[in-house]
Amino acid sequence: MMGKGLVNHNTRVFAAKNGDKERSRDNVEVCHSDIKEAEELEQTISGSKEELVDILHQQIAIWQETEQIRKGGEAIRQEVLKLSAANHLLKEQTKLLICPYFLMVYEEWK
Repeated sequence: MMGKGLVNHNTRVFAAKNGDKERSRDNVEVCHSDIKEAEELEQTISGSKEELVDILHQQIAIWQETEQIRKGGEAIRQEVLKLSAANHLLKEQTKLLICPYFLMVYEEWK
């Protein structure tokens, strides 16, 4: 658009010389707002979109990092389960080895 423009151009307030006033009453006015206000709103929305995109990128990065940590945590959990099972087996083997020894020592002590 060039020049200042006319706020009332697309409203019923403005009637062009070549327009039919009888038919213009049927025109529907969807929105009537000051051009400056609309421009400010557009700039605000544009800035908000950029901020929203930045926030979404940050959220995606955080989600990816969280997912990596979760996967790493799952691997650690699996390793702990294996070590716990091995520890349990070692305890059982120790009991089997120690019990006969203590029985033998007890019998000698009597």
